[in-house]
Amino acid sequence: MFGRTRPRSIHHSTPARWDRASGVALILICITALVVGSAGSRAATAQSGTPVGSPVPGEGCRVAPRLVTAWDGTPAVGVEVPPVTTDGPFVPPIGEAADAGTSDAVRATIAESVACANAGDFPRMLALTSDRFVRALFTGDAAAPEAEIVAAITAPATPVTADQLLTVLTIDQIVVLDDGRVAATVVTRDATTTYTDVVYLVDGGDRWLIDDSVAIDPGTQVGASPAP
Repeated sequence: MFGRTRPRSIHHSTPARWDRASGVALILICITALVVGSAGSRAATAQSGTPVGSPVPGEGCRVAPRLVTAWDGTPAVGVEVPPVTTDGPFVPPIGEAADAGTSDAVRATIAESVACANAGDFPRMLALTSDRFVRALFTGDAAAPEAEIVAAITAPATPVTADQLLTVLTIDQIVVLDDGRVAATVVTRDATTTYTDVVYLVDGGDRWLIDDSVAIDPGTQVGASPAP
């Protein structure tokens, strides 16, 4: 979810990112933290959040892993993929400001997701996502073949290289939406690039789970004046 992907619609149903440079599909979230166009870098917007000055250590990835056998039937069944659009200036999601408890819980999920991304621990990354998110990995323009996804998430955890380590800069503008989800604007960076994303989360009972993400286009959206 975080970093290394093309921009996508807020309502897009395929929040996976795939880095095929090594020949292996990598699910990078929280997040991944999150976002650069497929051919460019982006500048982060100035935000007031809780900055973190160093990469999130993989040791922070402690959630129990999500097992492939936990998926019920064909993962892609029932997933709709609406049209994608990222035209126009970035306008943060509109909702009621989340209370302190919700904000802390949302930040905890996103931070642990980034930790799991840095640890290269895909089953634990997916344990921090909703069922809809998992099923959406198998559909849409960013989907990979099912066998490739399963191979990636069942391989032993392999920490990313130093230049790929993600640092969380800010997690802010946390709002509760009319549909009950929570949205947060997340800024992360690796050794060369800063990413800005909006992450959507749903209440999973004992924690908030990542349900979707949208990358903010650096060329047309970051730094643009919000629409009135």
